[in-house]
Amino acid sequence: TAAYLAAMGGHITTLEILFDAGADILQVAASGASLLFAAIGGGHSATARWLIARSGGALLTMPGDEKESPIGLAISLGSSELLDALLDAHIDPNRRCGDTYPLPLAAAMQRTEALERLINAGADLEICLPDGRTALLIAASKGATPVVDILLRHGASLNAAHQGMSALWLAVAGGHVDTVARLIGAGADLECVDSQGYRPTWLAAFSGRPDIL
Repeated sequence: TAAYLAAMGGHITTLEILFDAGADILQVAASGASLLFAAIGGGHSATARWLIARSGGALLTMPGDEKESPIGLAISLGSSELLDALLDAHIDPNRRCGDTYPLPLAAAMQRTEALERLINAGADLEICLPDGRTALLIAASKGATPVVDILLRHGASLNAAHQGMSALWLAVAGGHVDTVARLIGAGADLECVDSQGYRPTWLAAFSGRPDIL
């Protein structure tokens, strides 16, 4: 629609004319994407803020397209301005984004600024993906030590595990020496075992990683 294209292009004056003429601010595209999603996708934080205010906040609870949400898209784009536009308007920081959630998504993409913003806005440090992984488990498996640092500093559960695989176990499995050292320094349980009974030290030995042992 004209409004969707105007939102995607960041044209506030055009949007105002369209709405004054009767265009629905809560309209959605065929994909299910809202005008807020369009503004976020176009990278227009000022337009996003204007749309939120004009809708009285109603756009914050609308869906994105079939796979995304506005907050997930802002994180994916790596834009602090876009994310702030949503968080300043009190969007739910634990809102589902397709098959993930904001904090695990930011951890997976190693968006450290987004992580800090989400946590300060009340994101759940222990929220799990459908497969049972938390943000810390995701970060450890990727060897994303700066992300691990942020999560631990804010109180993420150090020894939480999925099918016995803790953050330490996953860091060892990935051969991420720096992350392993950070987790051990934080007091990670060296005796945790996965569902088959393997300890992190056994895994390091099996993988031929004396640098981790």
